[in-house]
Amino acid sequence: MQKGNLVFSILFSMLLAPMVSASENACKGVTETQCAASEACRWVASYARKDGREVNGYCRLKHKAKTDVSLSDHQKNKMAAVK
Repeated sequence: MQKGNLVFSILFSMLLAPMVSASENACKGVTETQCAASEACRWVASYARKDGREVNGYCRLKHKAKTDVSLSDHQKNKMAAVK
């Protein structure tokens, strides 16, 4: 019985892994139009690196915005001074 459970666990993990990674990479390989339509993604424009190599534009996940709760008092004071 334990051998059967082990095989089941391995097969279940193999089936579940692609679903988890697919949700993490929802923006990967998406066109600029599709990226712009997505709330979770943002488009990075193409650019040239310091070594001269051209990097094509691509879609990536948006960063989660920091909330006031996550900011330290020092950071809050700096932001208040800028305003």
